[in-house]
Amino acid sequence: MSELLEDLRHALVNPDEDFVVLTPSFIQDKTRMISAEEVNQIREETSGIPVVKRELRQEPVQRYVQEEDEEDEEEDEGGFLNPKMEKAMTVMGIVAAVIILLIVIYLVGSMLGSFKFGKGKTEKDDVDFPDIETSVTDTDTEADTEADEEELVEMISVLGKELDEARRQLTDMGLELRRLGAVASDEYEEGQIAEQDIKEGESVVKGTAIQVRVSSGPADFEMIKVTGNPAATARDMITAHGLEVNPESKYEFNELPEGTVIRQSPEAGAMVKKGDVVTLTISKGIEQVQVPDLRKRTESEAGQLLLDSNLLQGDKSSEYDDNIPEGCIISQSPEAGASVNANSKVSYVVSLGKKEIVYRMKDQKIEEPENSEFVISANIVLLDANGVEIDRWDGIPISSFPYVISTRETITTSTGTISIEWVLDDGETHTQQTSVNFEQR
Repeated sequence: MSELLEDLRHALVNPDEDFVVLTPSFIQDKTRMISAEEVNQIREETSGIPVVKRELRQEPVQRYVQEEDEEDEEEDEGGFLNPKMEKAMTVMGIVAAVIILLIVIYLVGSMLGSFKFGKGKTEKDDVDFPDIETSVTDTDTEADTEADEEELVEMISVLGKELDEARRQLTDMGLELRRLGAVASDEYEEGQIAEQDIKEGESVVKGTAIQVRVSSGPADFEMIKVTGNPAATARDMITAHGLEVNPESKYEFNELPEGTVIRQSPEAGAMVKKGDVVTLTISKGIEQVQVPDLRKRTESEAGQLLLDSNLLQGDKSSEYDDNIPEGCIISQSPEAGASVNANSKVSYVVSLGKKEIVYRMKDQKIEEPENSEFVISANIVLLDANGVEIDRWDGIPISSFPYVISTRETITTSTGTISIEWVLDDGETHTQQTSVNFEQR
Protein backbone atom coordinates (compact mmCIF):
# COMPACT_ATOMS: atom_id res chain seq x y z
CA MET A 1 0.00 0.00 0.00
CA SER A 2 2.84 2.37 0.83
CA GLU A 3 4.38 1.75 -2.59
CA LEU A 4 1.12 2.65 -4.33
CA LEU A 5 0.83 5.89 -2.35
CA GLU A 6 4.43 6.77 -3.17
CA ASP A 7 3.79 6.19 -6.90
CA LEU A 8 0.64 8.34 -6.80
CA ARG A 9 2.54 11.09 -5.09
CA HIS A 10 5.22 11.04 -7.80
CA ALA A 11 2.59 11.00 -10.57
CA LEU A 12 0.85 14.07 -9.13
CA VAL A 13 3.92 16.11 -8.20
CA ASN A 14 6.20 15.33 -11.16
CA PRO A 15 4.40 13.44 -13.93
CA ASP A 16 7.41 13.60 -16.29
CA GLU A 17 9.67 11.68 -13.94
CA ASP A 18 10.43 8.05 -14.93
CA PHE A 19 9.62 6.26 -11.69
CA VAL A 20 7.67 3.16 -12.83
CA VAL A 21 9.50 -0.13 -12.38
CA LEU A 22 7.92 -3.15 -14.10
CA THR A 23 8.00 -6.48 -12.41
CA PRO A 24 8.17 -9.57 -14.66
CA SER A 25 4.70 -10.93 -15.32
CA PHE A 26 5.45 -14.36 -13.98
CA ILE A 27 6.18 -13.04 -10.42
CA GLN A 28 3.48 -10.41 -10.14
CA ASP A 29 0.85 -10.77 -7.39
CA LYS A 30 -2.81 -11.18 -8.15
CA THR A 31 -4.96 -8.09 -8.37
CA ARG A 32 -6.71 -7.31 -5.11
CA MET A 33 -9.50 -4.87 -4.11
CA ILE A 34 -8.75 -1.66 -2.15
CA SER A 35 -10.66 -1.51 1.10
CA ALA A 36 -12.61 1.55 2.30
CA GLU A 37 -10.01 2.20 4.97
CA GLU A 38 -7.27 2.26 2.32
CA VAL A 39 -9.32 4.63 0.16
CA ASN A 40 -9.63 7.06 3.08
CA GLN A 41 -5.89 6.78 3.67
CA ILE A 42 -5.19 7.63 0.02
CA ARG A 43 -7.53 10.63 0.21
CA GLU A 44 -5.83 11.96 3.34
CA GLU A 45 -2.32 11.43 1.94
CA THR A 46 -2.99 13.15 -1.40
CA SER A 47 -5.38 15.93 -0.41
CA GLY A 48 -2.61 18.46 0.17
CA ILE A 49 -0.43 17.60 -2.88
CA PRO A 50 -0.53 20.07 -5.76
CA VAL A 51 -1.28 18.52 -9.14
CA VAL A 52 0.96 19.24 -12.12
CA LYS A 53 -0.88 18.95 -15.38
CA ARG A 54 0.87 17.41 -18.45
CA GLU A 55 -0.17 16.28 -21.83
CA LEU A 56 0.68 12.80 -23.00
CA ARG A 57 2.77 12.67 -26.14
CA GLN A 58 0.53 10.14 -27.86
CA GLU A 59 -2.66 11.49 -29.36
CA PRO A 60 -4.77 8.38 -28.62
CA VAL A 61 -4.13 8.68 -24.88
CA GLN A 62 -4.71 12.46 -24.86
CA ARG A 63 -8.01 12.02 -26.68
CA TYR A 64 -9.00 9.40 -24.17
CA VAL A 65 -8.18 11.69 -21.23
CA GLN A 66 -10.10 14.56 -22.79
CA GLU A 67 -13.14 12.34 -23.23
CA GLU A 68 -12.82 11.28 -19.63
CA ASP A 69 -12.71 14.95 -18.55
CA GLU A 70 -15.90 15.68 -20.44
CA GLU A 71 -17.60 12.68 -18.90
CA ASP A 72 -16.40 13.71 -15.44
CA GLU A 73 -17.94 17.18 -15.84
CA GLU A 74 -21.32 15.62 -16.61
CA GLU A 75 -21.16 13.16 -13.76
CA ASP A 76 -21.72 13.91 -10.14
CA GLU A 77 -18.69 14.83 -8.10
CA GLY A 78 -19.64 12.52 -5.27
CA GLY A 79 -16.96 9.79 -5.93
CA PHE A 80 -14.63 8.59 -3.25
CA LEU A 81 -11.55 10.10 -5.09
CA ASN A 82 -11.12 13.67 -6.19
CA PRO A 83 -11.17 14.25 -9.98
CA LYS A 84 -7.42 14.84 -10.21
CA MET A 85 -6.72 11.59 -8.46
CA GLU A 86 -9.14 9.69 -10.68
CA LYS A 87 -7.44 11.03 -13.82
CA ALA A 88 -4.06 9.91 -12.58
CA MET A 89 -5.44 6.46 -11.82
CA THR A 90 -6.95 6.29 -15.30
CA VAL A 91 -3.67 7.21 -16.97
CA MET A 92 -1.80 4.58 -14.97
CA GLY A 93 -4.38 1.96 -15.87
CA ILE A 94 -3.98 2.72 -19.54
CA VAL A 95 -0.19 2.56 -19.25
CA ALA A 96 -0.37 -0.77 -17.42
CA ALA A 97 -2.82 -2.20 -20.01
CA VAL A 98 -0.60 -1.18 -22.92
CA ILE A 99 2.47 -2.72 -21.27
CA ILE A 100 0.66 -5.98 -20.57
CA LEU A 101 -0.66 -6.05 -24.15
CA LEU A 102 2.87 -5.59 -25.55
CA ILE A 103 4.18 -8.41 -23.37
CA VAL A 104 1.37 -10.76 -24.49
CA ILE A 105 1.94 -9.89 -28.19
CA TYR A 106 5.65 -10.54 -27.86
CA LEU A 107 5.20 -13.88 -26.10
CA VAL A 108 2.62 -15.11 -28.62
CA GLY A 109 4.73 -13.89 -31.55
CA SER A 110 7.83 -15.65 -30.22
CA MET A 111 5.94 -18.92 -29.87
CA LEU A 112 4.57 -18.73 -33.43
CA GLY A 113 7.85 -17.49 -34.99
CA SER A 114 6.23 -14.30 -36.26
CA PHE A 115 8.93 -12.00 -34.92
CA LYS A 116 12.14 -12.52 -36.93
CA PHE A 117 15.26 -10.50 -36.53
CA GLY A 118 18.01 -9.83 -39.00
CA LYS A 119 17.63 -8.80 -42.63
CA GLY A 120 14.02 -9.87 -43.07
CA LYS A 121 11.19 -7.48 -42.24
CA THR A 122 8.37 -8.84 -40.08
CA GLU A 123 4.84 -7.81 -39.32
CA LYS A 124 6.08 -6.39 -36.02
CA ASP A 125 8.01 -3.72 -37.94
CA ASP A 126 4.75 -2.28 -39.29
CA VAL A 127 2.98 -1.90 -35.89
CA ASP A 128 2.97 1.60 -34.33
CA PHE A 129 2.76 1.54 -30.55
CA PRO A 130 2.14 4.55 -28.30
CA ASP A 131 5.35 6.17 -27.15
CA ILE A 132 4.94 5.35 -23.48
CA GLU A 133 8.03 5.50 -21.32
CA THR A 134 8.69 2.51 -19.13
CA SER A 135 11.47 1.81 -16.68
CA VAL A 136 12.82 -1.54 -17.89
CA THR A 137 16.32 -2.25 -16.70
CA ASP A 138 19.19 -2.60 -19.19
CA THR A 139 20.03 -6.02 -17.78
CA ASP A 140 16.56 -7.41 -18.60
CA THR A 141 16.66 -5.95 -22.15
CA GLU A 142 20.04 -7.50 -22.93
CA ALA A 143 18.92 -10.85 -21.56
CA ASP A 144 15.78 -10.85 -23.72
CA THR A 145 17.80 -9.87 -26.82
CA GLU A 146 20.35 -12.63 -26.26
CA ALA A 147 17.55 -15.15 -25.78
CA ASP A 148 15.92 -14.07 -29.08
CA GLU A 149 19.22 -14.28 -30.98
CA GLU A 150 19.83 -17.79 -29.67
CA GLU A 151 16.42 -18.98 -30.87
CA LEU A 152 16.61 -17.54 -34.43
CA VAL A 153 19.03 -18.45 -37.25
CA GLU A 154 19.35 -17.19 -40.78
CA MET A 155 18.22 -19.78 -43.35
CA ILE A 156 20.70 -20.99 -45.95
CA SER A 157 20.04 -22.39 -49.42
CA VAL A 158 20.11 -26.18 -49.76
CA LEU A 159 18.98 -26.18 -53.39
CA GLY A 160 21.07 -28.44 -55.60
CA LYS A 161 22.43 -30.39 -52.63
CA GLU A 162 22.03 -34.07 -51.87
CA LEU A 163 19.78 -34.95 -48.93
CA ASP A 164 22.60 -36.17 -46.68
CA GLU A 165 24.68 -33.05 -47.22
CA ALA A 166 21.72 -30.73 -46.63
CA ARG A 167 20.70 -32.62 -43.50
CA ARG A 168 24.22 -32.26 -42.04
CA GLN A 169 24.30 -28.51 -42.69
CA LEU A 170 20.84 -27.92 -41.21
CA THR A 171 21.61 -30.08 -38.18
CA ASP A 172 24.69 -27.98 -37.48
CA MET A 173 22.40 -24.92 -37.47
CA GLY A 174 19.94 -26.52 -35.05
CA LEU A 175 17.37 -27.19 -37.75
CA GLU A 176 15.73 -30.36 -39.03
CA LEU A 177 15.06 -31.59 -42.57
CA ARG A 178 11.82 -33.10 -43.76
CA ARG A 179 11.43 -34.57 -47.27
CA LEU A 180 7.97 -34.08 -48.74
CA GLY A 181 8.46 -35.98 -51.98
CA ALA A 182 9.77 -35.55 -55.52
CA VAL A 183 9.20 -32.88 -58.14
CA ALA A 184 10.23 -32.69 -61.80
CA SER A 185 12.97 -30.14 -62.41
CA ASP A 186 14.91 -29.05 -65.47
CA GLU A 187 17.38 -27.10 -63.31
CA TYR A 188 18.47 -29.71 -60.78
CA GLU A 189 19.66 -33.24 -61.39
CA GLU A 190 17.77 -36.24 -60.11
CA GLY A 191 18.32 -36.71 -56.37
CA GLN A 192 19.19 -33.06 -55.69
CA ILE A 193 16.97 -30.77 -53.62
CA ALA A 194 14.83 -28.67 -55.98
CA GLU A 195 12.50 -26.83 -53.53
CA GLN A 196 12.66 -25.58 -49.92
CA ASP A 197 9.79 -23.98 -48.01
CA ILE A 198 11.88 -21.31 -46.24
CA LYS A 199 13.93 -19.13 -48.55
CA GLU A 200 17.57 -18.30 -48.10
CA GLY A 201 18.15 -15.27 -45.83
CA GLU A 202 14.90 -15.58 -43.86
CA SER A 203 15.05 -15.93 -40.07
CA VAL A 204 13.85 -19.23 -38.67
CA VAL A 205 13.47 -20.55 -35.12
CA LYS A 206 15.88 -23.26 -34.11
CA GLY A 207 14.34 -26.71 -34.12
CA THR A 208 12.16 -25.89 -37.15
CA ALA A 209 11.79 -28.70 -39.73
CA ILE A 210 12.75 -27.36 -43.16
CA GLN A 211 10.53 -29.00 -45.77
CA VAL A 212 12.15 -29.87 -49.10
CA ARG A 213 11.32 -31.64 -52.35
CA VAL A 214 13.87 -33.68 -54.29
CA SER A 215 14.25 -33.46 -58.05
CA SER A 216 13.05 -36.47 -60.01
CA GLY A 217 14.82 -35.15 -63.09
CA PRO A 218 13.41 -33.25 -66.05
CA ALA A 219 9.70 -33.52 -66.79
CA ASP A 220 8.55 -35.95 -69.51
CA PHE A 221 7.16 -34.73 -72.83
CA GLU A 222 6.21 -36.24 -76.20
CA MET A 223 8.98 -36.86 -78.70
CA ILE A 224 8.66 -34.71 -81.82
CA LYS A 225 8.67 -36.11 -85.37
CA VAL A 226 11.85 -35.42 -87.34
CA THR A 227 11.64 -38.07 -90.07
CA GLY A 228 11.39 -36.73 -93.60
CA ASN A 229 13.57 -33.73 -92.75
CA PRO A 230 17.17 -33.16 -93.79
CA ALA A 231 19.57 -34.45 -91.14
CA ALA A 232 20.81 -30.94 -90.20
CA THR A 233 17.26 -29.67 -89.68
CA ALA A 234 16.34 -32.73 -87.62
CA ARG A 235 19.36 -32.22 -85.35
CA ASP A 236 18.42 -28.57 -84.73
CA MET A 237 14.85 -29.58 -83.86
CA ILE A 238 16.08 -32.18 -81.39
CA THR A 239 18.56 -29.93 -79.58
CA ALA A 240 15.97 -27.11 -79.42
CA HIS A 241 13.86 -29.38 -77.20
CA GLY A 242 16.72 -30.08 -74.80
CA LEU A 243 17.49 -33.51 -76.27
CA GLU A 244 20.82 -34.86 -77.48
CA VAL A 245 21.62 -36.39 -80.87
CA ASN A 246 23.55 -39.64 -80.99
CA PRO A 247 26.76 -38.77 -82.87
CA GLU A 248 26.82 -42.29 -84.33
CA SER A 249 23.89 -41.97 -86.72
CA LYS A 250 22.93 -44.92 -88.91
CA TYR A 251 22.95 -44.79 -92.70
CA GLU A 252 20.91 -46.89 -95.11
CA PHE A 253 20.10 -46.89 -98.79
CA ASN A 254 16.58 -45.66 -99.34
CA GLU A 255 14.30 -44.23 -101.98
CA LEU A 256 14.27 -40.90 -100.11
CA PRO A 257 16.90 -38.37 -101.17
CA GLU A 258 20.36 -38.74 -99.72
CA GLY A 259 20.71 -37.04 -96.30
CA THR A 260 17.03 -37.38 -95.36
CA VAL A 261 16.07 -38.84 -91.98
CA ILE A 262 14.18 -42.08 -92.62
CA ARG A 263 13.87 -43.35 -89.00
CA GLN A 264 14.23 -42.01 -85.44
CA SER A 265 14.56 -43.64 -82.06
CA PRO A 266 12.65 -42.90 -79.83
CA GLU A 267 9.78 -42.65 -82.29
CA ALA A 268 7.51 -39.62 -82.50
CA GLY A 269 4.96 -39.53 -79.66
CA ALA A 270 7.08 -41.52 -77.20
CA MET A 271 7.58 -39.93 -73.78
CA VAL A 272 11.07 -38.45 -73.32
CA LYS A 273 12.76 -35.92 -71.06
CA LYS A 274 15.49 -33.38 -71.48
CA GLY A 275 18.90 -34.92 -71.88
CA ASP A 276 17.62 -38.09 -73.57
CA VAL A 277 19.60 -39.27 -76.62
CA VAL A 278 17.92 -39.58 -80.03
CA THR A 279 19.38 -41.85 -82.72
CA LEU A 280 18.76 -41.02 -86.38
CA THR A 281 18.82 -43.29 -89.43
CA ILE A 282 19.74 -41.27 -92.51
CA SER A 283 19.20 -42.14 -96.17
CA LYS A 284 22.21 -42.74 -98.40
CA GLY A 285 19.97 -42.37 -101.42
CA ILE A 286 19.15 -45.13 -103.88
CA GLU A 287 21.84 -47.80 -103.91
CA GLN A 288 23.73 -48.34 -107.16
CA VAL A 289 24.82 -51.91 -107.89
CA GLN A 290 26.63 -53.66 -110.72
CA VAL A 291 24.77 -56.29 -112.73
CA PRO A 292 26.49 -59.72 -112.52
CA ASP A 293 27.20 -61.90 -115.57
CA LEU A 294 24.51 -64.55 -115.76
CA ARG A 295 25.44 -66.08 -119.11
CA LYS A 296 26.04 -69.84 -119.22
CA ARG A 297 24.83 -69.99 -115.58
CA THR A 298 22.00 -72.26 -114.54
CA GLU A 299 18.81 -70.60 -113.35
CA SER A 300 19.52 -71.41 -109.71
CA GLU A 301 23.02 -69.95 -109.99
CA ALA A 302 21.68 -66.83 -111.69
CA GLY A 303 19.02 -66.37 -108.97
CA GLN A 304 21.64 -66.45 -106.18
CA LEU A 305 23.87 -63.94 -108.02
CA LEU A 306 20.95 -61.52 -108.34
CA LEU A 307 20.08 -61.88 -104.65
CA ASP A 308 23.66 -61.24 -103.59
CA SER A 309 23.74 -58.12 -105.78
CA ASN A 310 20.47 -56.78 -104.31
CA LEU A 311 18.70 -57.25 -107.63
CA LEU A 312 15.47 -58.95 -108.57
CA GLN A 313 14.59 -61.46 -111.28
CA GLY A 314 12.82 -59.89 -114.21
CA ASP A 315 11.16 -61.46 -117.24
CA LYS A 316 12.32 -64.92 -118.31
CA SER A 317 12.11 -66.46 -121.80
CA SER A 318 13.60 -69.52 -123.52
CA GLU A 319 14.84 -70.57 -126.92
CA TYR A 320 16.93 -73.20 -128.67
CA ASP A 321 20.62 -72.73 -128.95
CA ASP A 322 23.10 -75.06 -130.53
CA ASN A 323 25.95 -73.85 -128.29
CA ILE A 324 24.38 -73.23 -124.84
CA PRO A 325 23.31 -76.30 -122.91
CA GLU A 326 19.69 -76.66 -122.03
CA GLY A 327 18.74 -74.82 -118.78
CA CYS A 328 21.58 -72.29 -118.96
CA ILE A 329 21.34 -68.54 -119.57
CA ILE A 330 21.84 -67.49 -123.16
CA SER A 331 21.57 -63.70 -122.68
CA GLN A 332 20.44 -61.04 -120.13
CA SER A 333 19.17 -57.48 -119.85
CA PRO A 334 20.69 -55.20 -118.54
CA GLU A 335 23.99 -56.60 -119.67
CA ALA A 336 26.70 -57.73 -117.28
CA GLY A 337 28.69 -54.88 -115.71
CA ALA A 338 25.96 -52.23 -116.04
CA SER A 339 25.32 -49.94 -112.98
CA VAL A 340 21.68 -49.89 -111.90
CA ASN A 341 19.56 -49.00 -108.87
CA ALA A 342 19.30 -51.59 -106.18
CA ASN A 343 16.24 -53.82 -106.41
CA SER A 344 16.14 -53.36 -110.17
CA LYS A 345 14.96 -56.33 -112.25
CA VAL A 346 17.22 -58.29 -114.59
CA SER A 347 15.63 -60.28 -117.40
CA TYR A 348 17.29 -63.27 -119.11
CA VAL A 349 16.84 -65.97 -121.79
CA VAL A 350 17.20 -69.66 -120.93
CA SER A 351 18.47 -72.18 -123.51
CA LEU A 352 16.29 -75.07 -124.55
CA GLY A 353 19.37 -76.70 -125.91
CA LYS A 354 20.04 -77.60 -129.56
CA LYS A 355 16.93 -77.59 -131.63
CA GLU A 356 16.37 -80.97 -133.38
CA ILE A 357 14.92 -80.94 -136.95
CA VAL A 358 13.37 -84.24 -137.88
CA TYR A 359 13.75 -85.55 -141.42
CA ARG A 360 12.41 -88.50 -143.32
CA MET A 361 13.73 -90.54 -146.22
CA LYS A 362 11.77 -91.34 -149.27
CA ASP A 363 11.78 -94.96 -150.35
CA GLN A 364 15.01 -95.75 -152.10
CA LYS A 365 15.20 -98.31 -154.94
CA ILE A 366 18.50 -100.16 -155.17
CA GLU A 367 19.41 -101.84 -158.41
CA GLU A 368 21.53 -104.96 -158.65
CA PRO A 369 25.14 -104.32 -159.65
CA GLU A 370 26.91 -105.27 -162.84
CA ASN A 371 28.33 -108.78 -162.98
CA SER A 372 25.61 -109.78 -160.63
CA GLU A 373 26.13 -113.43 -161.53
CA PHE A 374 28.92 -113.51 -158.96
CA VAL A 375 26.83 -111.78 -156.23
CA ILE A 376 24.85 -113.85 -153.86
CA SER A 377 23.54 -111.23 -151.32
CA ALA A 378 23.86 -107.67 -150.01
CA ASN A 379 24.04 -105.86 -146.60
CA ILE A 380 22.58 -102.30 -146.66
CA VAL A 381 23.24 -99.53 -144.00
CA LEU A 382 21.63 -96.04 -143.83
CA LEU A 383 23.88 -93.35 -142.23
CA ASP A 384 23.20 -89.65 -141.36
CA ALA A 385 25.53 -86.81 -142.24
CA ASN A 386 27.55 -87.43 -139.08
CA GLY A 387 28.11 -91.12 -139.98
CA VAL A 388 25.69 -92.27 -137.36
CA GLU A 389 23.77 -95.39 -138.36
CA ILE A 390 20.07 -94.73 -138.87
CA ASP A 391 18.88 -98.17 -140.07
CA ARG A 392 20.21 -101.38 -141.78
CA TRP A 393 19.14 -104.32 -143.83
CA ASP A 394 21.33 -107.48 -143.85
CA GLY A 395 21.43 -110.63 -146.03
CA ILE A 396 19.24 -109.44 -148.85
CA PRO A 397 19.50 -112.18 -151.60
CA ILE A 398 20.49 -110.99 -155.02
CA SER A 399 17.28 -112.40 -156.43
CA SER A 400 15.37 -109.61 -154.46
CA PHE A 401 16.92 -106.85 -156.48
CA PRO A 402 15.97 -104.28 -157.49
CA TYR A 403 15.32 -103.76 -153.73
CA VAL A 404 13.38 -100.87 -152.13
CA ILE A 405 14.41 -99.67 -148.66
CA SER A 406 12.40 -97.40 -146.29
CA THR A 407 12.75 -96.39 -142.60
CA ARG A 408 10.71 -94.92 -139.75
CA GLU A 409 13.70 -94.00 -137.63
CA THR A 410 14.26 -90.34 -136.61
CA ILE A 411 16.67 -88.56 -138.86
CA THR A 412 18.27 -85.34 -137.57
CA THR A 413 20.38 -84.35 -140.54
CA SER A 414 19.28 -83.25 -143.95
CA THR A 415 21.63 -85.59 -145.82
CA GLY A 416 22.99 -89.11 -145.44
CA THR A 417 24.60 -92.09 -147.08
CA ILE A 418 23.42 -95.51 -148.23
CA SER A 419 26.24 -98.02 -147.86
CA ILE A 420 25.81 -101.39 -149.72
CA GLU A 421 28.11 -104.34 -149.08
CA TRP A 422 27.87 -106.86 -151.94
CA VAL A 423 28.76 -110.40 -150.92
CA LEU A 424 30.36 -112.49 -153.75
CA ASP A 425 30.18 -116.24 -154.22
CA ASP A 426 33.86 -116.63 -153.38
CA GLY A 427 33.32 -114.96 -150.02
CA GLU A 428 34.76 -111.65 -150.93
CA THR A 429 32.80 -108.33 -150.47
CA HIS A 430 32.54 -105.22 -152.49
CA THR A 431 31.25 -101.92 -150.95
CA GLN A 432 29.19 -99.31 -152.78
CA GLN A 433 28.10 -95.95 -151.27
CA THR A 434 25.40 -93.63 -152.52
CA SER A 435 24.49 -90.15 -151.13
CA VAL A 436 20.92 -89.44 -150.19
CA ASN A 437 18.92 -86.29 -149.26
CA PHE A 438 16.30 -86.37 -146.52
CA GLU A 439 13.09 -84.40 -146.45
CA GLN A 440 12.10 -82.34 -143.39
CA ARG A 441 9.02 -83.61 -141.73
